[in-house]
Amino acid sequence: MAPLDEAARQYYLGQAGIQLWYARAPLPGAAPSPDFDFSEPEAVSIQSVAEMAPSGELKAAERADRLARIQGLMAGKAEETSAPAPVISEPAAAPKLAMDKVSAGEAADGLLPDAEPESPVAGNGHLQPLEAHWGFWVGARVMLISAISDDASYQLQEALARNILKALNQIDVRGFRVQWPVFNNPLVPGNDRDGFRRVVGDQCREYPDRELVLLGVLPGISDDEREGLLKALPGKRFVDFETSLAGLSTDPNAKRSLWERLKHFPGLVR
Repeated sequence: MAPLDEAARQYYLGQAGIQLWYARAPLPGAAPSPDFDFSEPEAVSIQSVAEMAPSGELKAAERADRLARIQGLMAGKAEETSAPAPVISEPAAAPKLAMDKVSAGEAADGLLPDAEPESPVAGNGHLQPLEAHWGFWVGARVMLISAISDDASYQLQEALARNILKALNQIDVRGFRVQWPVFNNPLVPGNDRDGFRRVVGDQCREYPDRELVLLGVLPGISDDEREGLLKALPGKRFVDFETSLAGLSTDPNAKRSLWERLKHFPGLVR
């Protein structure tokens, strides 16, 4: 059976006692939706809204009768449209065919745009979604930032962070977290990398001129992109370590390696 257009679909649903609801205005945070075509088809006679079934619950016998009539209508329409229909996907494929005819010489002459680099982008040519769950612990001279793992106890990770800062003679410590993205919908304005830098910069604005200790922050991305994102952090990096707090809690060798780098901090409690 040929696919129904929107007006015919609403007609059949109305005959079954089903009423549709559409939002009158875009919902906050919702992705853009395509415009629906409610025009009436030439081959189907559409009843007005007043003639449709009431919104109340239909009796079982009446519902069964209406469903039977709908099936009959749809079966009749399928017979009428049994002739081969034009393939809808062909117009969409036309640009690709046209591109296939462009010679390599024309591409080399600059008639075609240069391809976007594949790294650090996904296969569709767009940047990979950025995900970051960071814990911040701020002392008088040091700010420790670590990736937070959901597979380990947050209390355990926080206790380890405070112990590291205590060893660096940072007693009065404040803590907070930043989780990105704020919205799961990547089309929401401000949900991009610039938004991430603004959020991190605003959270750290009160703590300038700190020595930074980074643990497992932004692994798996290119150095250039990582450096661009870390510019949102104030102060200067004293230690940039590849293992997060959760990894340190189960890896004694990583703990010793981190300690070798931290013991050069001025004013270290020995």
